Amino acid sequence: MGVERGAGVPDFGSGRTISPGVWTDGREEAATGYWQTGYVGRQRERELLAALIGAALAGRGQAVLLAGEPGIGKTRLGEETAAMAAATGMSCLWGRATDEEGSPLYWPFRQVLRGLDSATLVRAAAEVALVAPEVGAGPGGAPGDRRPAAGDGSGAGGELRFQAFEAVTSVLTAAAEPGGLLVVLDDLQWADPASLRLLVHLSRGLADARLLVLATYRDTETGGRDALRQTLAALAREAAVTRLRLRGLTEREVAS
Repeated sequence: MGVERGAGVPDFGSGRTISPGVWTDGREEAATGYWQTGYVGRQRERELLAALIGAALAGRGQAVLLAGEPGIGKTRLGEETAAMAAATGMSCLWGRATDEEGSPLYWPFRQVLRGLDSATLVRAAAEVALVAPEVGAGPGGAPGDRRPAAGDGSGAGGELRFQAFEAVTSVLTAAAEPGGLLVVLDDLQWADPASLRLLVHLSRGLADARLLVLATYRDTETGGRDALRQTLAALAREAAVTRLRLRGLTEREVAS
């Protein structure tokens, strides 16, 4: 397991098992209880993710970049993390990037935002609609109007995009209160540059949130993807971001 820890994340390098119970009010014990059954291997990774769930529950928002080759188990570990989070009472929202031609801007985040209730979205509906037109109102429009999404951040309209990014960050951090929220963004290697910029913005606004963002990507497919490489470099500088690379299971893990 290759790990670069964010701020407030326990050190597993000494080989000690550090209970996430030191981080919050005790609900994370349900997460550690869950991962003791029903899943083969990845114990150290699950210990780390349980600790990050605990940190998020305590109001120290976290982001995880989960990397690995195709088929190594990134999505499966994301599902396991969602189950651990659910065992504590946290909500979970998923978004998956796609390599299909014609996929819209912000596609992973549009899927996430669709999972929020209208009461959460109403506080910034017009701005959120710049990212996900189907869940709010565009400027001067009624809820449900379909309007062009905010651009990719490379041209004019930067202030409008910033407002949209702030609105998305605001509604997700609000949705994380009081019980916590896990947002999983799968297959980040296929995400459009606009989604990647939004992820960076969101990761910079996690400090006091009960929010855990888990983003998976294939680190074997970063060649020729300048936006992805720039995003990974930007996120590596953020204190709340932990980078985790999956390797193959050991013989002992497979045997168990």
